[in-house]
Amino acid sequence: MITLGVDDLERSLAFYRALGLASPGVIGTEFVGADASPGGAAAMFELEGGLTLAVYGRKDLEQDANARFGAPGSVTVGQRDPHDAQVRAPATDSSVAANA
Repeated sequence: MITLGVDDLERSLAFYRALGLASPGVIGTEFVGADASPGGAAAMFELEGGLTLAVYGRKDLEQDANARFGAPGSVTVGQRDPHDAQVRAPATDSSVAANA
């Protein structure tokens, strides 16, 4: 999954739809952000090979990542897998390699 932090979720949704990407629209609006947790509104686009492009409010992404992104174009990359052990193994391997 590639997540882009955007200033205007509806505008970004329209932009990617105009490029030909299909999306069910903005989802997660029932999850309203607060001081302790980010909001959940996002738009998802299924790409080839099982990859998902998500657009997510920049402020919510910063809160979710516990980081501040100074320049426009904030991006995060993640991996979705229904099996927790399969997710942890590559993360462990990567952290070991990065610290070697």
